[in-house]
Amino acid sequence: MSLLGQSKFQIHKGTLLITLPQQLLGIGGSSYLVFCENINVMLWLMASYISWVLIGVVGVGTFYHKYWAHKSFNTYWFIELIGTFLGILAGLGAPFFWVAVHMDHHHRYADRNSLDLHSPTKGFFNAYCGWQFKAFNLKSKTAKRLLRCGNFRLFSKYYYQIYWTVVLLLFLIHPYAPIFLIFLPGAIHFHVEGLVASFCHTKRWGYRNYETDDESVNILLLGWLTWGAAFHNNHHGAPRKCHNRLEPYEIDLSEIVLFLIPKCRDSWSEKLKIKS
Repeated sequence: MSLLGQSKFQIHKGTLLITLPQQLLGIGGSSYLVFCENINVMLWLMASYISWVLIGVVGVGTFYHKYWAHKSFNTYWFIELIGTFLGILAGLGAPFFWVAVHMDHHHRYADRNSLDLHSPTKGFFNAYCGWQFKAFNLKSKTAKRLLRCGNFRLFSKYYYQIYWTVVLLLFLIHPYAPIFLIFLPGAIHFHVEGLVASFCHTKRWGYRNYETDDESVNILLLGWLTWGAAFHNNHHGAPRKCHNRLEPYEIDLSEIVLFLIPKCRDSWSEKLKIKS
């Protein structure tokens, strides 16, 4: 079945096939191993943190979000491939699904009506994670255009196969590896996105640098802890900007990542004209 032919419920049910075991094995499994088994706790937890930075902050935050959804920068195909691959390992949905929810629901209707799927105007739990347990009509105008890009199309089509193949390979290397390198970091970023969606769209929790037509705010401590994700009003005020930092005391790791990776001069309009 093609991506465009999938029903709203089939796409969403498939996402939960990763989300539920991710939470159970990531949080439950790692907690059991840390407290009940004789393992090198600091080594495994440090590996989990590094993995979260790579798959969550870089993979989802920089590539799913800034690169694919907002087209904030352009880079070479092999950097695009690596970044998107890292994003897949966070287990938050195929690139097609994530971009559709973010661009064609959240940004287009932010806090204004029910088409913003994870707005706290429909309740804290709905914004945090409850929206993922509901069926909905997935709008996907932005994501459909991106299917012209080979890497986006490839990773969207084979998202589940790639994710579980990596899990299996890591398990064969070491039985604890998928728990600490995939499930726990993915579970952490799941809750990072839940915290941002709920607290950072409630005005009483933070401050605003931009007067936007939604409820977005920046939360300083959460922004530091999430490497920039919670400077959310900055993002809604300037969504095409390649990082969320505005003030000197705000930090966004994407700014450092984009300083390090090579960019190319090809425009996005040219990229989307070509079936790669």
